[in-house]
Amino acid sequence: MRSLILAGGKSTRMGRDKCLIEIGGVACIQRVAMALAEAGLEPIRISVESPEHMEEYGRVIDSSLQVEWVVDSFPNAGPIEAILDALTDPFCNNPLQ
Repeated sequence: MRSLILAGGKSTRMGRDKCLIEIGGVACIQRVAMALAEAGLEPIRISVESPEHMEEYGRVIDSSLQVEWVVDSFPNAGPIEAILDALTDPFCNNPLQ
């Protein structure tokens, strides 16, 4: 089974990138990715707003994790568009078992 992390937000209310905030020395996006991997939900698809975010987040995510990066087709369209992109991608077309 696979998973999807929506990481395309701008964090405007937070004032800084939520994905990169560290808790106990570990970035939030890394914590989420590790939890998904431990639950057997790899590969982990991460939807980001831009290639720059992909590079930035890629620096803090453990390279041993199976990660697939997706850049939002319509940046600024919000999480619904990112989910729609994921649902139309073949990774979500597997029947439930």
